[in-house]
Amino acid sequence: NYYIPGIASSVFLIDTIIMDDDPARFLTDYDLVLTTVTHYEQLEHSLRPYGIRPIAVDVAPSRQTVVSISALPHGCSVGIICQSNKFANLISQQYALFRGDSENLPIYFETDVAQSIAFMKRFDAVIVSPDLPLLDPAVSGSALDDYIASGGKVIPFDYMIVRGSMLHIEELIDARMEDHK
Repeated sequence: NYYIPGIASSVFLIDTIIMDDDPARFLTDYDLVLTTVTHYEQLEHSLRPYGIRPIAVDVAPSRQTVVSISALPHGCSVGIICQSNKFANLISQQYALFRGDSENLPIYFETDVAQSIAFMKRFDAVIVSPDLPLLDPAVSGSALDDYIASGGKVIPFDYMIVRGSMLHIEELIDARMEDHK
C-alpha cells in the first residue's frame, strides 16, 4: 500500500465490480479508478457503459514476497490458497520464475476458513493472497499461529505498484487536485 497525503483510497475486488448490475455506484465518488494491467480489459469493458475509464498500472511482487519464496528450502512442500484462478496462475508463474521449478502447486480456492486450515496443514509452506479472511485472527482464531508455531510458513503474495506507474499516478493526482482548486 502507498500513502499519499490528502488522498483517500478504497480497494474493491474486481469481481465485486464486474458482477454487479450497477458497478458505477461503487465508483462515483472517486476521481481515479486504478487497476492492474492484467485486469484492465475486463474492468474497462464493465465500466465503459458508465463512462468510467480505469487507469492501468504495472505491479510486481513485493521484495518481501520474492525473498520469502526464494528462501524456501529445497524439497519444501508448498500449496497456494487464494480466491481466483487468475491469481493462482500469477502465483504459480512467479513461483516457477523465483524457484526455477515448474511443478504444479496444489491450489485451494478459499470458500471456508476451516477447509483452508485443513488444506494448509498438508504443506510446509503456503502462499496466500494477502486479503484472505484466513489471515484475520478474528476469523481463523489461533489456527494460523499454531501452524506457524509448528514450523509452517505463510507467505502473503503481495503486489506493489512499480515506481514508473506510481509516478504517473502521482501526476494524475496532482492534476486532479489542481482541477478541484
